[in-house]
Amino acid sequence: MNRQALLTAIGNLLDNAFDAVYDERAISREISISFTDIGQDLLFEIDDAGPGINDASLDKVLTRGFSTKVGTERGFGLALTKNAIEAANGQLSIEPSELGGTYFVVSLPKDK
Repeated sequence: MNRQALLTAIGNLLDNAFDAVYDERAISREISISFTDIGQDLLFEIDDAGPGINDASLDKVLTRGFSTKVGTERGFGLALTKNAIEAANGQLSIEPSELGGTYFVVSLPKDK
């Protein structure tokens, strides 16, 4: 379960980070990724220098079908990520990034 949750999270968060840094509003094309093994948890952090998620969208961005991107067939990746992480008894947090865009932290227990 945790392996699938981690793969889902990494895939979707990296895909979103690449989209963000190639947005014309991006500060730069910088992405930072780190993995940390702390006690009983595995932490995965990703920062991007994209335009970020505005405050009005922050509460909705994990909802299936909601997207800040233009186009159809959008709004599924972060919802799938959230569901997979929660199914593995993990947590997902979203904050503004020091790089200027968005900072995601995934915490997954190693025991499942």
